Amino acid sequence: MMQLVVTLLATVVAGLGVTEKVLVVGASGGTGPRAIRGLLDGETIAASQVHVLSRNPDSATCQVLRKRGLAVHRADLEDATSVRAAIAAIEPTFAYVHGTGDDSKQLDGGEVKRARVLAAALAACRSLKLVCYNSAGAAPEDVDKVARIRQKRECERVYRNALAASKVCSLRANLFMEELWKKYTRPTILKKKRFEFSVGPNRVIYLTSVRDVGRLAARAFSADEDDVPKAIDVASDAKTPTQMAAAFGVPYRRNRLLPLVARLLAPELFQILRFYQTSSHHPKSIPFADVSLTSFEAFLAESHWSDPSRSYDTLVNDLLPDHDHDHHHDGGAHG
Repeated sequence: MMQLVVTLLATVVAGLGVTEKVLVVGASGGTGPRAIRGLLDGETIAASQVHVLSRNPDSATCQVLRKRGLAVHRADLEDATSVRAAIAAIEPTFAYVHGTGDDSKQLDGGEVKRARVLAAALAACRSLKLVCYNSAGAAPEDVDKVARIRQKRECERVYRNALAASKVCSLRANLFMEELWKKYTRPTILKKKRFEFSVGPNRVIYLTSVRDVGRLAARAFSADEDDVPKAIDVASDAKTPTQMAAAFGVPYRRNRLLPLVARLLAPELFQILRFYQTSSHHPKSIPFADVSLTSFEAFLAESHWSDPSRSYDTLVNDLLPDHDHDHHHDGGAHG
């Protein structure tokens, strides 16, 4: 047992080689910077090793990333030439793909097409060892019932078809905790002093911190190839709506009207609401037991949930560490 622990710790501390680079795609906006924060949480990756692709490298978020010591490169997944050129210049050892679609309520029909552009460029990169892709968790029988999940799984197939199977690890997330910070959720809870959701009060909801997705990607990059599975269910915590409301410090009220309205006016939303109410998905335990995942209560505390002066934007930028305080070691877009 002691030898196993020593071996595990040695693997974590060793980190990436000083010349190895991590490519990050689709993380310069939306929830993406939270994943980057997770990549940098441990001692395995230094900010100077992270290279971010963005179609808008002059954005406020990209300026923050540069200030924190990360490199930002211009590339647009609508322009295959720019993507190939950027990746060829970077020569990454690893890649984390947060997404190739827009972070919006509406399903982005161009997500798979952009994934094909990215996959082709990655396939041409001889230095690449592993790609971690932020996908969606669901039981097999539920995948085709939700367009958003089905599209994520199609992107998984795009990467696996373009690259060797051993080079792709899908990080299958559940309901992002960060979604609860968006303007259609958090203000209502803070102002009305109640949490409304469309599922039964005792129905278990699996929750994922985007930051944990980044942490698991970093851990996979430091692991031996044989120890990295093809897919990881990323469930940071599991709560019923009643338990979530208690964490918020407010009562829970089931919104029975929302699914009826969504069925008529927002079919994609209806699919998601029905999924949360009827899914048989039970995430498996993660293979990297040394990775600390975020409880829902810890997420609310770290993000200063109850502070009305904070917003979704401050949630993103406040959690990016200064590169002066990064861990340094001698060892080892569309967004």
